[in-house]
Amino acid sequence: MYKCLTADFVVDFEGYFKLKTKEECLKFLALSFVNFLKDLKYPGKLKKFEKDKLLQTVKNTFIENSIISAHDDI
Repeated sequence: MYKCLTADFVVDFEGYFKLKTKEECLKFLALSFVNFLKDLKYPGKLKKFEKDKLLQTVKNTFIENSIISAHDDI
């Protein structure tokens, strides 16, 4: 059985549209998504959910794909 958690991911499009390169745009979206995951409030039913593990996996994926660096403020 699969369960699905849905949430609205809101992007600051004013900041996004000011960027000039594809790399800057991807980095902006990645950092926004990481911050979104940090601030997301998970339902109490997800007691065994490992939020920190998910957050680290997402960060590592972005770092491995050179979208963000380990030195970014995240």
